[in-house]
Amino acid sequence: MKDIMKRAWEIYKTLKGSHMEKLSAALKAAWTEFKQRKFSGCEEREQGWTIFQFRLLEKGGHKRIYINYSKSNSGVFRKTLGFYNCITRKLEAGSLIPTGDQKDLIDSFLADYAF
Repeated sequence: MKDIMKRAWEIYKTLKGSHMEKLSAALKAAWTEFKQRKFSGCEEREQGWTIFQFRLLEKGGHKRIYINYSKSNSGVFRKTLGFYNCITRKLEAGSLIPTGDQKDLIDSFLADYAF
């Protein structure tokens, strides 16, 4: 969110018009730029003592983001929550069902990228 606001202020300084019009246009433009970022294929995010790994797999007509997690900083991801199907745009849980906080983290990850 901090990066979006920084970019919005950069855009704001280049615009002309009233304060509210410039701010609105700058925020919309910065948010659009942010949403158009491409997912590089692997990303890790931390939540408390848990590290989540999001890994993209494209094979055989499928495009999925597998979601794994580990309770330590060992770097070994021991448990799989499931995967997000980029074609159907649904989260398909594996043997473990994401809890409220885990679901929020997954939702924020999915909101950061356009798949």
